[in-house]
Amino acid sequence: MLPTQVEAGGLYPYNAAARSLGVWAGHSGRTDELLINATPSRQRRPQSIARPPVLSRLLLFWLLLFIAAGGIWLFEIRLGLSVLWGIAVSALPGACFAWYSFRRLGGARQSGAAVQAIYRAETIKFLLTAALFAAVFMQVKEIHLAAFFIAFAGAHLGASLVTARTLARHQG
Repeated sequence: MLPTQVEAGGLYPYNAAARSLGVWAGHSGRTDELLINATPSRQRRPQSIARPPVLSRLLLFWLLLFIAAGGIWLFEIRLGLSVLWGIAVSALPGACFAWYSFRRLGGARQSGAAVQAIYRAETIKFLLTAALFAAVFMQVKEIHLAAFFIAFAGAHLGASLVTARTLARHQG
């Protein structure tokens, strides 16, 4: 340590210079509060990225959609089942994507792994969606196509909006 730093009572040269001036913008005259926030911290722990509650909010959204489809089913069975199938074809791959991509966020050092997990999750979602579409068209004999596609598109768009809103609130 240099003698001027010891005399000024600080370990860093900019603390010694600031204390020798005696007046700082907003300084009340106490030397112990000078540049306390400007001194570098020696013991910083790596921050981990908190997991956003995307999956739980999506599950709640899809539960509400399934309840609404059940209400439609009570009045017209074919229409209600078509809406249920449309929501299911959107919800199951979306739930797999949300679970797989957001389960292991570990911090900035693992950002490459997080991006790779998102790519894998999107591939799984795409393949599962295609398989569910094929299964519905091959196995379900009486389906109302307009209701099926409107339910699928609505559930998919709604899930995208819920996800975007959840992530925006989580960041800010």
